[in-house]
Amino acid sequence: MHPSGCKRNIQETLANIKTTMKYLYILITIIFLSSCKKQCEVCEVLKNEQMIEQYESCDEEGMKASKSICKEMAKLQDSECKCHKKDKPKKDTKLEQNVLTTIEDARSYVTESFNEKEETLMISDELNDAMGLNMAIIGDGILKKGYMPNGFEQKDGYRIYKYKKE
Repeated sequence: MHPSGCKRNIQETLANIKTTMKYLYILITIIFLSSCKKQCEVCEVLKNEQMIEQYESCDEEGMKASKSICKEMAKLQDSECKCHKKDKPKKDTKLEQNVLTTIEDARSYVTESFNEKEETLMISDELNDAMGLNMAIIGDGILKKGYMPNGFEQKDGYRIYKYKKE
């Protein structure tokens, strides 16, 4: 192979690794934040005054991470990041009927139901373990289907994860 061809392959590989690392950073941060139980602050990525992503946090470290993710995503999407305090959530019993409580149910739901450009996944707080292992297992199937995290909302007893396919 000609030396310039090797250089081009190395540059392409490095660019792919850099993009993958950004997505992994986002996924790891969302997993880290999944142990959050209280609501304190919401950071939203806005484009033309429309919310396109939302990140929520409940403690000082989480708020720093949410703000950082929001700012990075805003840069990537040529938009802006705004953060504000979150009011206490209202209970929605109709939605609670679709809250997933086991890893198996969540993985099956993703496999069978994730077909649209934007999808949501309602996960019980009991399934949101402190280490984020359950969401990592569930998230693996979501990423394999080509979806990327698009924020989440904390509700009373469960969390609504949002995903988007490019």
